[in-house]
Amino acid sequence: MRDKRIKLIYFSLGGSEVKHINMSWKALGAGLLVAFSSILLVVAVIFAVFTDFYHNFKIESLNRVNTILKEQLDDMNGKVTAIESKIEDLQKRDNDLRVFANLPKLDEETWSAGVGGYHNPGNEYELRFLSKETGDQTLEVKMLLDKLQRKLQLASESQFEIENAIRRDKSVLDHTPSIRPVIGGRITARFGMRLDPFIERVKPHHGIDIAAEVGTKVYAAAHGVVEIVQSRYYRNKGFGKQVVINHGNGYTTRYAHLDAIYVKEGQKVKRWQEIGEIGQTGRSTGPHLHYEVRQQNKPLDPAHFIIQEEI
Repeated sequence: MRDKRIKLIYFSLGGSEVKHINMSWKALGAGLLVAFSSILLVVAVIFAVFTDFYHNFKIESLNRVNTILKEQLDDMNGKVTAIESKIEDLQKRDNDLRVFANLPKLDEETWSAGVGGYHNPGNEYELRFLSKETGDQTLEVKMLLDKLQRKLQLASESQFEIENAIRRDKSVLDHTPSIRPVIGGRITARFGMRLDPFIERVKPHHGIDIAAEVGTKVYAAAHGVVEIVQSRYYRNKGFGKQVVINHGNGYTTRYAHLDAIYVKEGQKVKRWQEIGEIGQTGRSTGPHLHYEVRQQNKPLDPAHFIIQEEI
């Protein structure tokens, strides 16, 4: 077997002479091994180059996706921040309405109750494919959205509670002073101690003064029954022409220094009903309305009862 050799004969179909090569089995094996190794090397090089190209292409694609995601997250974050600002306004409005409905305010701790750090193990695997910056920003937006969702849920529940309270107490609310009895004008004197312009001494002022032109309409601050109509007066003395309305539940309102009166004693009136016109009657330095709110005849600051200023 060792003496046997292999003869390779090759020739051209065009008529060239026949040629041959004598090879031993050992040389043939070595040649085949070199050829196979060369093929493996070429395949390995091609595979390595293709793998590196694919890896770079994938990284570049992911970078582009991360860039787009970051831009979208930036835009979303801006919108979420705007929504958060609106929800803060909603909280303030909710507290105002709760006062109006005779319900306790919700403090910040209550609004934030149950709002903690965002943790969702199912998303941690997904976020690991994002860049650290994009992943952190994504978590931040998710946490903020979770917080806003809880606040909106609480606001919805609070609104439902307010609506129920208002339905139950509608009659009470209808008879509670809650508007500015003059549209426009300006407040020239507030409730409390003030310098009396006639005697130049500090005295308690039991209402607010709203200055406006003579003839400006004056409206009832709530439903009620006209208790006092005073048309006669002395110049530079007292409240001049005035109307006092009894709203029930211990509340009364006084509208003084009027020029004209549209109602009479015993008449039922509703909120926003015209009851007279601003004048300068009685002890007055100029045309204005002196407006008082009392409960059980105790003077209260009317500013605390002005929920709505216009029709």
